Amino acid sequence: MFFLAAYIAIYRVTGCILCRHHGRDHPIHNRIAAFLSGASYYIYPKYQVFTLAFTKFVEMSWDHWFKTSPQLPEWAVRLDRVPFLHLAYMVGVGYMYHALFFHAHLSPPFNNKALNYCSGNRIENMKRRIVGWMLETEWSKV
Repeated sequence: MFFLAAYIAIYRVTGCILCRHHGRDHPIHNRIAAFLSGASYYIYPKYQVFTLAFTKFVEMSWDHWFKTSPQLPEWAVRLDRVPFLHLAYMVGVGYMYHALFFHAHLSPPFNNKALNYCSGNRIENMKRRIVGWMLETEWSKV
């Protein structure tokens, strides 16, 4: 929650200061405000918005390159047929579950609550069973 509050506060304050300083609103003010509001990620680095921002940046860059390039290489045309959104979703969800299961201290509490709520606590039960199974099999050998 702190991350979102800091992000919004920095974004709005920066936008207001720039508009007041220049006497009008300009699209570059939004870009500067968004860039500076990224400092909230530095304040609260466990939040996984950075991952979302990075994946959106890659997706938008790919779309821009594909739409504006007059001549695309053949590998890019072939690669564009791959369903990247589905693959990115699978990788993202897999990473999220991996972080939740094996690195719970790095996973934001919101992530844990959202997954448990949406699954009817099946995720938490599965996590407990897997961790219990891992502890039984590994520690019984020692």
